[in-house]
Formats: sequence, C-alpha cells, structure tokens
Amino acid sequence: MIHHTMRILLLWLLMAGTACANLSAPVDSADSAQNSEKTGICTACIIGEDCPGGLCARIGGQSWCATACDPAGACPTGTSCTAAQAPSGAAIQVCVPTPCTLAASATGTTSSVCPGYVDPASPGCCHCAGQNCTANGCYGGWYCQTQGCLCRPASEAEACGPTPGAESLGDLVIQPKGGDIDGGAVDTLDFAIVGDTRPPFKDGTDTYPTAIITAIWQHIAAEQPPLTLAVTTGDYVFASTNGIQGAQQLDLYLKARQAFSGPVLHAMGNHECTGYTASNCGEGASDGVTGLYVAFVDKMVKQPFGLKRPFWSYWVHAKNASWTAKFVVVAPNAWTAQQAAWLDAELSKATTYTFVLRHEPSYSTTAPGTLPSQAILKKHPLTLLLTGHSHTYSRDLPNRELVVGNGGAPLTSDVPYGYVTVRLQPDGTLHAAAIDYQAGKSFDEFSVNAAGQVVK
Repeated sequence: MIHHTMRILLLWLLMAGTACANLSAPVDSADSAQNSEKTGICTACIIGEDCPGGLCARIGGQSWCATACDPAGACPTGTSCTAAQAPSGAAIQVCVPTPCTLAASATGTTSSVCPGYVDPASPGCCHCAGQNCTANGCYGGWYCQTQGCLCRPASEAEACGPTPGAESLGDLVIQPKGGDIDGGAVDTLDFAIVGDTRPPFKDGTDTYPTAIITAIWQHIAAEQPPLTLAVTTGDYVFASTNGIQGAQQLDLYLKARQAFSGPVLHAMGNHECTGYTASNCGEGASDGVTGLYVAFVDKMVKQPFGLKRPFWSYWVHAKNASWTAKFVVVAPNAWTAQQAAWLDAELSKATTYTFVLRHEPSYSTTAPGTLPSQAILKKHPLTLLLTGHSHTYSRDLPNRELVVGNGGAPLTSDVPYGYVTVRLQPDGTLHAAAIDYQAGKSFDEFSVNAAGQVVK
C-alpha cells in the first residue's frame, strides 16, 4: 500500500504539478469538500460521512471527496466531471480535482469482478455489522469474498488474490491491517459488557432469566449518550449437548438483545460446547461439532457477521482518525493450533486500544484455551481482558482483567445483576462503570489508559 501511494504521488508531481494531500486521513471539517475544488487538494474518503457537504466517489482504485456535477455536466475551474461509483455502488457524476482524476486513471478500472469476489453493487453473503453496508454486505467499497463470506479490500479483489503480505491459515486469510469485521468509523469508543445469562437447571428453558436479561438490554439501549456497541462474555444456555433446548434458549437471549440496535459481539462459553469447562468443540477438537456449538455459531456469529468460527476480531476507528480499537474474540472451548496462530497474528496488528473478549478468566485453567491464550496475550499490548464464567462481577486491574458474569445466571456473590459500560474520555482514558440495572446506578467505577494502567 505504501509503495502504491508513492507511485501515485510521483505521478501527480510529474503530470499535474500538484500533489494531493491527506491520502489516508478522512475529512474532518465541514468545508473540506468545497476546499478540494478551490485548491486542487484531493481528500481521501471511505463513506459519504467522510465528506461533509460533498460525496465520496470511487474512481479506479481510489476514493476521493467531491461534489456532484451540475445538471449540464459543468464543474468549477480545476475540476472535471467524472463518472464514479458511490459507496453504495450507485453510478454518480462528480466534480473531481484534476490531479485526482489523473491519478485514478493511472490505476485503471476493473472491467470485471475476480472469481470468488462480489462487488459492492451486487448481492453478497457478507455482513458489516450495522454500518453503511453496500449490497454485498460490506463497508466502504470493500468486496465480499464468497469463501468464508469475509469483506476484503478492493485491491485484493482486483488482484484476484490476497493482499501482498497477508498470511494464510487454512480457510483464514490474516490481513496485515484490519480485522475480520470492519466496524468502520465511529463517533466515540463507548460500549457495554454483559455476561453469563443461563437458567439455573439443565434443560430448564422454562426457568430462563428472560425478565432479567430483557431489562438489562433495555437499560443498555436507554444509556445516554447512546452506546456504539456491546460485547457479551458467553454462557447463554444450560442444555443437553445435542437436544433442542439449547437453540430455544439462544432464541430467548437474542429476543431480549433486540432492544439494543447496535452491533453485539458474542463470545463462546463452555455451555455452548458441552457444558463442561474442560470441553473443546469444533472441527478437529476432542468433543467434535456438537449441537450446542452449531447453534451458537449459526445464531450468534454466522447470522450477524457471516463468519463460520467462534474466534474473530472487530475493528473500529475514530472519525477524526485520533484512535483505532480492536475487539479480539477468543474461544477457549474451541481451541486449536489454528486459533493460536490467528490470535498471535491479530494481536500483532497495532491499534490504540486492544480489548480481548474471552469466556474463562485467567484463573479458570481447565478450559483448553485459557493458558495458551494467556501466554499469547503476554506478548502483546492489551487494554483490558473481558471475561465471564464466574457468575459475579470482579476486577483484577493490575493484570488488566475484568470479570462480568452477572447477566442473569445464578449469582455466586452478593453483587447485583447488571452490566458494565466503558466510555472514552476526552483525555484518551477509558472510564468503566458497573451498573445495577434495578437501582439504575453504578456500584463500582474505575478508569484506565490505553495500556490498561489504572488512572485517578
């Protein structure tokens, strides 16, 4: 990507005499689109919201902020009316500064979609988790790779293969930058944590804590300012391994979760495998592909995000480009060498904030993936490890770990049922509050910085 950008810069210098600035930063001022016409500066974009007062237009292999041509096809001096594609895939006509047009022409356009990739304007099996999805289910002009239903950058689709530098692990493609799901640009980093919502008895669907979890999600939906997303720490069922009640209990949970409209990242618990903490499910694992495992992956991973495995990552970034964050979802009860390699590679990718979501806490060592994933975590930067399993709320901030397991399962301590909110502060720190959903107020609060260190 760096070499490609340098070639474009050199081309602009030679052919237009003026190089375009801000190639990687999204626009952050209301008059940037107009300024690009007046000054010849090309501002890169991903979606329309990156270009207040203008349009995001894809021309060849690049996307620029621009304004629509007038009905007669005329444009201001220094710009030209150019055929382009909106992030939605729609054909548009926009006024583009001449250097941008020259650079885009040099990259060429794709006359056909490579086999195995679906362009933004065509229906696809991908899912971009509530952002401004195009017809193929991706975001920001990305293509949908039909093998695995994963969103991939246009550069990969146009080259008919992985981006140079990507590593391949079986059916996984680990990109040098970005995660499995691109959550896109967000206003701020605010999210909720919910954990452990299962009935007290095996196959006790009639005793499912529906009232508690429904109220919890309603309170999360009513939070002000609104929360961007939510994460859950596992154990949504208590059911026979291959019976029908596991799927029924998941449906009860998901119905309650509908109160919140944002994306929700669900970690897998031991009760989504066989119920035993030491269980290990999935292809090639000791307990195999159980009915509980299939129901969880289908309802809580595949349907919302298009993925077919219980370990994955979700990335977001600030609209003003001031920070990036990744949520890395680990599955200790579906542990394989493939997941270990993926986790190490994913944590190696730099972000401002790193959150790891895992069901079992560090002290629950009988889960197959707890100790191996813990060893990998120690090698990389970490903001917070978010876990559940224990039906309580507790924190071990010296080790950057937070246990949130008070989402409706029978409590093992005197903490109330509830959830946790995490909100980014103006100084870059994160403020967390454990909320008693019935009292409507916090019963514990703390703040950490990006490195997970406690701050006053």
